[in-house]
Amino acid sequence: MERLDDYARFLKPGWHLRIPKSRVRDPCSDGWEESLLNMPMKGSVRSYRKGRLHIHDIKEEDCWDLHVDKVDPNKDPVQHLLHDAPSLVAGVALFAVSAYLMIKLGGGILL
Repeated sequence: MERLDDYARFLKPGWHLRIPKSRVRDPCSDGWEESLLNMPMKGSVRSYRKGRLHIHDIKEEDCWDLHVDKVDPNKDPVQHLLHDAPSLVAGVALFAVSAYLMIKLGGGILL
């Protein structure tokens, strides 16, 4: 059986590859670690990381979704967010600005 890492050499950051689980070894046996903080992906039940490599467990399709990040989040979390999760950064910034304006204009925040 092949390793998930072997497929990564063909990928560029931003590309995704779906790999049937039956073709590769269990990622935990090859040094992958479960990742608790991730951008949601439809159908993903869990996620694992190994440096810049990132896989999602797509249960319904019985496959792994593999992609390569531009920046390893363990080495530089801020640059990882800016380069690999800019929509998350934009959403947080929009929320912060909106909350600030609501407070500044006297409207408060309704939770």
